[in-house]
Amino acid sequence: MPEPVLVTFVAAPEPPPPPKPPAMPKTVALAQRLVMPVVPLVRIAPLENAISLPQQAAPAIAEAVPVPAAVSAPPAPVQAAVPKTISSGVEYIEPPQPVYPPLSKRLGEQGKVVLKVLVNEKGLAEQVTVQGSSGFPRLDEAGRQAAKRALFKPHLEDGRAVAVFVIVPLNFQLG
Repeated sequence: MPEPVLVTFVAAPEPPPPPKPPAMPKTVALAQRLVMPVVPLVRIAPLENAISLPQQAAPAIAEAVPVPAAVSAPPAPVQAAVPKTISSGVEYIEPPQPVYPPLSKRLGEQGKVVLKVLVNEKGLAEQVTVQGSSGFPRLDEAGRQAAKRALFKPHLEDGRAVAVFVIVPLNFQLG
C-alpha cells in the first residue's frame, strides 16, 4: 500500500512595501545679506598756503564743514606706445612657409599677399592682418596662417627688444 504523504500549505511571503515617493524639496527663504562696500580712506595732504587750526578744534570743524580736496591738474593720459612699422630689414629665425591651398592649385589661383604683422618682444607674431590682398581669400588666409607660425628676430632699440609692425609680402605662384 502506498505510504501516506504529509502535505502542509505555507503562506506566500508578503510582497515588499512599495518604495516611498521622494520627499519634496524644502522651500527655504533666501537670507538677505547686506554687503557694505569698502570705501578707501583718503588722506588729503595740506596745501602750502593753507591755514592750519589748533589740534583740539580740528576734529569738530572737520565734521561740521566739509573741506574741499586740493584741485590739481589731472594727470596726463598714458598713451600706449604704438609700435612703429618696419618695411625692410625683417629678419627671420624661422621664415613663413605658406601651404598652397589644394583648391587654389586646382583653380590656378596665383597672387601676392602683403601682410602687416605685429612682432612682439619675443619675436612671435601677435597679430597678422592683410594689408594687400592677393585677390583670393584662400591665398590670403594661407598667408596669414604661415605668418602666425613664423618666428622673427626681435627688433632692438637702444639694446632693448621692442614690439614692431613688419610688412611681409608672400607670393603664391604655381610652378
